[in-house]
Amino acid sequence: MHFRGGVCVLTAGPSCADKNLIPTKEGCVSKTLPQCPQGTTLRNGQCILAQDPTCPTGQTLHGGFCAIAEPPECPAQGFYAKDNLCISAHPPTCQSDTLKAIGDRCVHVQRPGCPSGTRPDGNGRCISTEKPFCQSGFTVIGDKCVHSSTPFCAAGSTLQNDVCVSSTTPICTSGFLSNGICVDKQNPSCNRGFKLNNNSGFCEQRNQPFCPANFVSRYHKDKDLAVCCPSALDQFDGVFCFKTNPDSSPCPPNSQLVDDKCVSTPGTSPECDGGKGVMIKGNCYSRQPATCPFPLKLQNGMCAYDNGPVCSVGTLSASGTECVVEGPNCPPGAFALGRQCISNVHTPECPAGLRPDGDQCIGTVTSDCPAGTILKDNYCLHPNKKPNCEGSLTLFGDQCVLPITATCPDGTRPQGNQCVSLQNPICALPGYTYSAKEGACVYLTGPVCNPPHRLQNGKCYADVDHQCPTGTILEGQRCISPANCVGDYTLEGDRCVHREKPKCQDPDTQLDEKTGQCISRIVTPVCEQGQMTANGQCVTQAICPSGLVPYNGYCVSLVPLRCGPGLRLQGDQCVLEKGPNCPPNHRPIGTECISIQEPKCPPNTLLDRDRCITASAPDCVIMGVCPEVA
Repeated sequence: MHFRGGVCVLTAGPSCADKNLIPTKEGCVSKTLPQCPQGTTLRNGQCILAQDPTCPTGQTLHGGFCAIAEPPECPAQGFYAKDNLCISAHPPTCQSDTLKAIGDRCVHVQRPGCPSGTRPDGNGRCISTEKPFCQSGFTVIGDKCVHSSTPFCAAGSTLQNDVCVSSTTPICTSGFLSNGICVDKQNPSCNRGFKLNNNSGFCEQRNQPFCPANFVSRYHKDKDLAVCCPSALDQFDGVFCFKTNPDSSPCPPNSQLVDDKCVSTPGTSPECDGGKGVMIKGNCYSRQPATCPFPLKLQNGMCAYDNGPVCSVGTLSASGTECVVEGPNCPPGAFALGRQCISNVHTPECPAGLRPDGDQCIGTVTSDCPAGTILKDNYCLHPNKKPNCEGSLTLFGDQCVLPITATCPDGTRPQGNQCVSLQNPICALPGYTYSAKEGACVYLTGPVCNPPHRLQNGKCYADVDHQCPTGTILEGQRCISPANCVGDYTLEGDRCVHREKPKCQDPDTQLDEKTGQCISRIVTPVCEQGQMTANGQCVTQAICPSGLVPYNGYCVSLVPLRCGPGLRLQGDQCVLEKGPNCPPNHRPIGTECISIQEPKCPPNTLLDRDRCITASAPDCVIMGVCPEVA
């Protein structure tokens, strides 16, 4: 037995009195199956006879019924039976010779017409048997006439990104081409003791920041913030300066006790390099612009020339890396659009009266249906007339039927296209009846169980219930016993808990029921003259050092942040007012001095990024294929 869920559970579980019984949720089930008469089998809780049922003479078993060979008959000549209806051999007709019955509608014998060479498509349009066409040398693609040849460029250039690019690249009169500028091999230089910062483009030197007297520099890494705190406070949390372990005595004059800490707002931001430096991640850096030898200038972290790349053929591209020439070109009467030559004169054409629609020529049907009819589904439909049937016949779908059902011989009834017997199939042995569900003869009394068992859901159950040991009860499929605690203990969940509550030995303490600990009783503090209570403590009015004033319990500086000569305040940092300097004929861009002179390319070429592309227009010859470009 084991303890689970507040009860004692027997490990062995319930059992049945007879070893031939099996305990289940429904009860004790016999291992012996229900018995059926000899010659039958147990199936779905019934005894099924192996011998098939029979039908009277002249009838056969079909679909669970006894049916005769003759189909249902209709009482009148000229009708045939179908689906219990007597259908006339004569189809329905319309009253006029110009109308004919199609389904349950009267339509005109005249079909709606389309122009010669077209056909109706069923949606009120005439579709031409011919396709749209273009002039010679062009093919219909979408709604455009496209030439069989593709755009081409002149010799010495290739088609790239829909422009003709010269095979010659831009050249630099000095240095080498890099990302559209002429760059020298030597790197920018800094003065002794300084190092180039590629991100800022400045030469930087790390120095020691300084704060006013009686203040020290503190840096908060997560907020990337450096401040000057009173020297008595050794910590900065990103908002306040405080002391890690304050003394038992009151805090320094420029702070006060808040949540066991001596707290003061930071006084000012530290300065470095006589106000000329800049604070970066708590460190002070002096800055100087990087330089390059004349006539180079700093650009993108490299020493570049003023005169940029040029093209010998074509014009320099916007990126400065390619030479672009005129083009691409197409045969006469066409223009380049992407990788296709499109006709600028003609669009796809169709025969007269039709218009192009994709790859078809279409036109609106000129309804020539006779008066009183409407065009619908490619027929001239009479909207107010239905097909008629002779005499007392009625229209059913597209057939004329008698208002009576088909008949069958006595003792049978129509079902589908058969006459089936009113009697069920016959079982050969007494005590059996035919089951349409099983399609076989079943025993009337059903299967039986040996006494004292009873039949339930096709199984034999004992009349006795499960048995559990003395002192336990059956709960579901478990034998359980309620758990008890002895003496003055009560059961709470899975524990025996004493009724007596804990007590505190010290009379000046009391039990905290939430934490289970003895805590001091709440007393009102008595403060000295000039002091006041705050959060259970005696505090005095805040006294701040010179230049600081109390605000919301903190000492706040009213002096704005300042920077030294030649520097300006940016956020909480002091940065130089002027940018980097470059040699004559150079301009600073990023971390580089870039030459003012543009790149040059050979005559008749243009600079395009790092390439010189030709500016001459490609020639074109109409032919089946395009000539290869050299």
